[in-house]
Amino acid sequence: MAATGCRRGSILAALICGNILVILLLLLLFGTPITTRLTVFTEENTVSTACKVVQRNETQIVHVGGERGVDPAYINLLQEAERRSSLDYENRRTRMRGDAAAGFVIGPTEGNFDKYALVALRNAQRIKTVMAMDNSSSTSTVNVAWMASPEHIAIVEQCRDMMQNWSYYPEACRLWANGTLFADVITTPERQSKHEKFTFWLKALGGYIHAPYKTTIFLDSDAFACPGVQKLFAITNPRQQNYWQFPTLSTPDLAVGIDQYESAGPRGEVVKFTPGDPSVLRDFVDFPERNTGTVLFHFHRRLAYTFAHFLLLVAEYVSNHVALDNRLGLYNDQCPFKIGLYVFRRLRPEFVDLQLPMHASCRSYPGV
Repeated sequence: MAATGCRRGSILAALICGNILVILLLLLLFGTPITTRLTVFTEENTVSTACKVVQRNETQIVHVGGERGVDPAYINLLQEAERRSSLDYENRRTRMRGDAAAGFVIGPTEGNFDKYALVALRNAQRIKTVMAMDNSSSTSTVNVAWMASPEHIAIVEQCRDMMQNWSYYPEACRLWANGTLFADVITTPERQSKHEKFTFWLKALGGYIHAPYKTTIFLDSDAFACPGVQKLFAITNPRQQNYWQFPTLSTPDLAVGIDQYESAGPRGEVVKFTPGDPSVLRDFVDFPERNTGTVLFHFHRRLAYTFAHFLLLVAEYVSNHVALDNRLGLYNDQCPFKIGLYVFRRLRPEFVDLQLPMHASCRSYPGV
């Protein structure tokens, strides 16, 4: 009878019946918890890991940017990154060396001193020598910093003991030059992963939030600096970007190069996965990995700092809850960097990242 009334009765009765149906539908859709899964696909399309129950709420219903299709776990991580950056961004800006400051951070280094720390010291000296060849006044404001483990820092700080460390580390002590080689020395923050091999990668990705300069280029300890390397900082100026690429009207938050080769597993296989619904995030498979050996952060606004926090949170999540085995293709820090950058660009499309050319860090082109 009620259904007949809705079809044949008054307009008011129809509206009442229609509202009841809408309410029932909303209760059915949003009144109960839903189970979400980080879907990880290999080339054999196997599904794996990270299943958890998430209470659906308004922040997951409203589609911001490309939120549709992204695993809710990453949306929650972005909200946490925004919270963290809002709390400490202004305080960190006061600890930086002013708005005009720019510099390189080499590292982080840990473990074998001669294999990593000594190489970092050599490259720092090379960067300073290369910049000294440039007569422009801009190089005088470019600093060089070192991020290292407490053990590595302790070794060079003991170089004052002529009888002890000079005999064991003569080259390192000479380069260290009583601490004058670096404008800043940063102790690598402690990070811990359930998987030992991920611990160092967490330290590397977590180092971005400790940048001492407004514009900071992070270099691997073995990155080889070419003459003119300081011109990388020009990419932050829209009027000077044509030195590296076609100029844009936007000031970048990030600049990083495309990696020449996709990360592969022990047997050479390239593994594909996606941080959400693969039917929606179809372009993730073709989203190229970035070469984290040279990464430029431009902290001209809080959004860049939010991204730095987001990268660390994504790396922690991936290492502790996703990377249960090597079948998932997570073989280095470039994998969580790719996930973080892809998701952040999708959720915050106002974020501006530019591509550094392969030759910027003296790396050869593929096949050369």
